[in-house]
Amino acid sequence: MRGMYGYDDDNDDNDGGDDDDNDDANRQQQQQQKVTTRNNPPHDKFQDATSWPRICSPYFQLSNFSKQIINSSLFNNFISVSIIIASVTVGIQLYPNMETNPIVVSLDTAILVVFSA
Repeated sequence: MRGMYGYDDDNDDNDGGDDDDNDDANRQQQQQQKVTTRNNPPHDKFQDATSWPRICSPYFQLSNFSKQIINSSLFNNFISVSIIIASVTVGIQLYPNMETNPIVVSLDTAILVVFSA
């Protein structure tokens, strides 16, 4: 018989072994939930645009567009080449009279614009 808090008032452990079967079933169910959670991570409500107010729609559009750009290989390659050019430009500027060279100044300005944007 169940008591007020949902516990058995009867301390009769000899009820035919149903508890062992229930324990096994509960363990199997918990294992299945762990596997399901691992394979299907919980839905993140903050990434779902439908759960946010309509006024946030432009933000989500811009966010998705930015995400596509950042994840593109063209963007990654462009940034990598810019970093290489910036390091070469810094190395060239160590030589005398190269700080005022128009080509070096132009490259330096271009790199500044790329990294500032």
